Amino acid sequence: MCIRDRAQSEAIEVRLADDRRFPARLVGADAATDLAVLQIAADDLPAADWGDSDGIEVGEMVWAIGNPYGLDRTLTYGIVSGIGRRGVTGNPYEEFLQTDASINPGNSGGPLVDVHGRVMGITTAIVGRSFRGIGFAIPSNTAREICEAIKEDGYVERGHVGLRLREHAGGGVLVVAVAEQSPAALAGLQAGDVIEALGDEAIDSPATLVLMLTRLPIGKEVTVTIRRDGMLLELPVRIGRRPRER
Repeated sequence: MCIRDRAQSEAIEVRLADDRRFPARLVGADAATDLAVLQIAADDLPAADWGDSDGIEVGEMVWAIGNPYGLDRTLTYGIVSGIGRRGVTGNPYEEFLQTDASINPGNSGGPLVDVHGRVMGITTAIVGRSFRGIGFAIPSNTAREICEAIKEDGYVERGHVGLRLREHAGGGVLVVAVAEQSPAALAGLQAGDVIEALGDEAIDSPATLVLMLTRLPIGKEVTVTIRRDGMLLELPVRIGRRPRER
């Protein structure tokens, strides 16, 4: 069972639609995406199928299921309004589906399903203090990868090179600082460099670069294209391991 908004308590209880209640064990959690995996001792439980969020298109109909304001098993519907939304919550590790399906307090953590009932996302955020037709969901493929990693290892491992970044008016992203003895420092990156590409992918924002780095395997070597003093340079960087967040 994959959940969002895990309770910060010593005991966790899961209540099912038929009002049965079970004590739950926290298998593991990912602070970066606020997803967690719980385990309960119960038999013959119905299970929703994961959908492929990479194949979803803008305009497709979706339904949000949740518990807004304590109204259990509420269903709202809308369409997928956008895909690949980044920087919505200020968290560089998150990339969202956008939907106009109503998401209210209590919906967060519920499934966003397609016409076939497949889970295409986990509802997570809205714009503003109340619903205005702009809601966001963690894509199902992201949520599934995180849940599988937690079930396998108890945590999620992410790539890291040791850079502090900010937007750059001329394109790419500006390196503000480089951590000592980090993979970026060992590769020769310096404050003032402008990163224009990672491998073959152009970089248009710090959020894009951080998201790409966190998805690369630990130990993988990748080419970073930078502009320094008007010259283009290609530097090989080996992806390090990001310290675990709790």
